[in-house]
This record gives sequence, C-alpha cells and structure tokens, in this order.
Amino acid sequence: MVPQFRYLLLKAFVDHSKIEVKEWRNKKHMDNLVYQFQRLFGYLELSERDTVDGTGFCFAYKDHDGEPTKISVQCDCQEFLNIFFDRVETQLADTSQKYLI
Repeated sequence: MVPQFRYLLLKAFVDHSKIEVKEWRNKKHMDNLVYQFQRLFGYLELSERDTVDGTGFCFAYKDHDGEPTKISVQCDCQEFLNIFFDRVETQLADTSQKYLI
C-alpha cells in the first residue's frame, strides 16, 4: 500500500551470484529475503495470475533459530514487521537502497 517503498525495494540490487540455493519442501529456493520479496511483489504487480506462491519468501524469512517460517504458526504482525525491516536493512546495507528503511 506504499508504492514508493515497494518500487524502491523492487529496484534494489541483489547479487544473485552470492545467493545460496537450498532445498526446502521438495523445491529449490534462493535463500535471500530481499530477492524473495522482490519476486513475490513482482508477481503481484506484473503478472495476471490469481495467486502467487509465497513458499520462497517463507523459506527466506527465518525465525530466531534460523529455521524457515512455520506457516502454521500465527505471530504478531508488529513483531514480524520489525524483524522483516531489520533483516531487509541488513541485506541492503551495501546497496544504493541502504537508507530505504
């Protein structure tokens, strides 16, 4: 709902050569939160699909123990957003979008 934030995050540079590809739930995923967020929002913005598979994003958004998100567990939205912003800020630290958050 904040187009300026969305577009700046979509154009943030992600070095694909440094992203690890890991298998989770019988699919291979790129283990990078910013990349997965860009992919998710890219599909929502540009495709004509009725749904988007958020599995890659859930895999890249790790819990406090470094495990992929447990999609069956509900958590506080403010806690999620604080952790999400902190992790995105860390990943964008060496990019032109370092002050986005």
